[in-house]
Amino acid sequence: MKLKGIYNDKTKRNTTMRGVTILSNVKQVYSTLYPNDTYFIERITPNLTFVKLLAKIQEGQDFYDVLGASDSLVRERIFGMLAKLANVDYDTIYYLWLKPSCNNLKVTGVMARRVK
Repeated sequence: MKLKGIYNDKTKRNTTMRGVTILSNVKQVYSTLYPNDTYFIERITPNLTFVKLLAKIQEGQDFYDVLGASDSLVRERIFGMLAKLANVDYDTIYYLWLKPSCNNLKVTGVMARRVK
């Protein structure tokens, strides 16, 4: 199974990731998809998984502090990956980040599964 729909900016081709789950390490996945983005790769929190990141967003913690990198393009890329892995649309993650207290936007029941 593959993570589809993530585009590598350099090649403009669809990039796939085998075996990526919500339990995968954010830094490892990001560095695989964007190996030339070394400035931000170095700053991403080493032991952060997608499920931990989602929990921190739901708790209202600052996304950039949790991630360790402050860049809107990096945020958009990671939100896209997180949406795929959590099986929700990008806007759900985005609005959860903007208004974590909105109960109807909570992402619940996220299972450790591979993306189809």
